[in-house]
Amino acid sequence: MDNNQLLKTLAGKTGRDLLHLPGRNSKPTSHDRQPPAGGTEKTIFGMWEELLGHGDLGVHDDFFSVGGNSLKATQLVSRLTRHFSVNVMLEDIFHHPTIAKLGTLIDNQQGGITHPLLEKQSRPERIPLSFSQEGLWVIDRLHGSTHYHLVAALRFEGVLDGAVLEWALGKIVERHEVLRTVIREESGKPYQWVKTAGSWTMKYRKDAAFLNRDLLQRYVQEAINRPFDLSKDDMLRAELLELSFQQHLLILVIHHVAADGWSLPLFAKELTELYNAREEQREPNLPSLPVQFADYAIWQRRHMTGDRLQQQLSYWKQKLDDVKVLELPTDHARPAVQGIGGHCSYFTIHRSLHKTLQAMSQQEGVTLFMTLLSAFYLLLFRYSRQEDICVGCPTGNRSLPETESLIGFFVNTLALRTPISADMRFRELLQAVKQTALEAYRNQEVPFEKIVEEMAVDRGLGRTPLFQVVFLLQNTPEIGDIQLGDSKMTIEPVQQTSVQFELEFSLRETKDGLVLRIEYSNDIYSAATIGRMAGHYIELLQSAVSDPLVKVGECRMLTQEEERQLLSQSGL
Repeated sequence: MDNNQLLKTLAGKTGRDLLHLPGRNSKPTSHDRQPPAGGTEKTIFGMWEELLGHGDLGVHDDFFSVGGNSLKATQLVSRLTRHFSVNVMLEDIFHHPTIAKLGTLIDNQQGGITHPLLEKQSRPERIPLSFSQEGLWVIDRLHGSTHYHLVAALRFEGVLDGAVLEWALGKIVERHEVLRTVIREESGKPYQWVKTAGSWTMKYRKDAAFLNRDLLQRYVQEAINRPFDLSKDDMLRAELLELSFQQHLLILVIHHVAADGWSLPLFAKELTELYNAREEQREPNLPSLPVQFADYAIWQRRHMTGDRLQQQLSYWKQKLDDVKVLELPTDHARPAVQGIGGHCSYFTIHRSLHKTLQAMSQQEGVTLFMTLLSAFYLLLFRYSRQEDICVGCPTGNRSLPETESLIGFFVNTLALRTPISADMRFRELLQAVKQTALEAYRNQEVPFEKIVEEMAVDRGLGRTPLFQVVFLLQNTPEIGDIQLGDSKMTIEPVQQTSVQFELEFSLRETKDGLVLRIEYSNDIYSAATIGRMAGHYIELLQSAVSDPLVKVGECRMLTQEEERQLLSQSGL
């Protein structure tokens, strides 16, 4: 489809009706912060302070306006249920979003509800994989898993002690068993085998030729794309390149089977503390780890059984029954086997629009994630004209406090299916997405791999089962700077050449606004198409936030340049 045809298709109508004036948004009112009164409110205040990372709170503050999101709300539910032994649901945080209202809700309930604890498990000789690990192991067996590498290239300027760096990295591998865990197989069934601590080593290389930037980039690319042998390799690879006496490049590669996005800030924080403690000849200040990822895998297999498993599986079977394949217009014919080759592009959503989106989300009683996801559904609808769309949304799956300090592969993916039509108001779509998301969060303990298995979904090599596109708002902790001694760190850009899905929209909040990162399969899409898609998404956000009552089919999507082009072609 050429650009002119695409513009006419996406616009839905032409002429001056494309242009309309934005509406106005009311801002949330401020109030004096009132401290907690009574034991229940004080306990809840402490939970908020821990989860949100600050104590600038009052009992009438809205949880979602002071830093809360869906993940933190799930963690709050876990803490409330465990501490007070009451039945608190995720919906309760939306309906009772203040400390005062939650305190009243809890005080009016009878105790006695038990919450599952994650404790150190008795380990069988063959430790099972978690459900997510097993799914990734299957992918690796079928066609490799280099597109599931978590990578970083860190440049350090200043004096860097390679021996201390190797010691610090080795200590992380020693602390987190999953980084030295391999996957063995017996009669076709995989199991975990934890290697003895102390055998991990860092590769070191000194070569003045690396001062040639092209040569260095090629070497880094080869290093990050080198496959892991899951049956024998440590899941962390590190190589230190000495470029000069005061200039080093550290290449880090972790296999996704051992870590996720939440794990990376933990890794960076521990590396910084361990290195600096060694340099300063003091004891490292790190949290104790009462459980390991292997304990979680055993617990998950024991916990997700019987009625609990069947109840949640029943929801997903009903929700995803007869889900349709999303058919987006493509630049290239879809290959019979989905490749892993791809690229990523970055776009900025201005701070003013970010702030307006936050205000509207609070006004509508939803999270920022729900608002951004609603606009993504709107984009997919306008591109495909399908009224039944399913999107994959990764979730941190870190509701249990015991998992918060662990490096590991905890992430789960929720298949969020939402109806949409041209006559819906954006506000109606927003509430439908909220309902879908809350239902999914309530049933999020079932691993996606288990749902695919139970529904006997065709795992064809040309499509991802159940959904084809992925959307997420990054809500993991910030990585921050890695300050090793007096050296100054910068992140070396690494070219992305592989992707896990055909299309993935990922957003992260920054002080300057939202950063939109789009990963895409270059077998299917061109960079130009992805650029237009990003522009259309931002325009839809602007249109929806300007008037939440606008109809889905009438939301402005074309950029100003595209509108001028279309008006010119129409002779207007």
